[in-house]
Amino acid sequence: MTKSQYESADWLTFLSDKEKSRIDSLNRKNKNSLTDSQMRNLARKHNSARMAYDYSTMAKIEYRLIRIGFQTELYKLRSGNYTECSTRKVVATC
Repeated sequence: MTKSQYESADWLTFLSDKEKSRIDSLNRKNKNSLTDSQMRNLARKHNSARMAYDYSTMAKIEYRLIRIGFQTELYKLRSGNYTECSTRKVVATC
């Protein structure tokens, strides 16, 4: 995935159905929620992917957050606000 594809409004279309299915399965396994340590881990991975220009990994992490309704955390990750994102106590939303 290129930077322009990632920054486009339809970046989710660049994830394959297999990738989306795997992420949805992982979310179901975790009961559509994240613990604080899981959120910190995702923020760390997203930051590493941003530094490495790995837009595919960033999109997968963001898709996972969208699917469980964590839009606030998603916006913080996309803006590079990793410390705020990982210190908020995360609870189940579904």
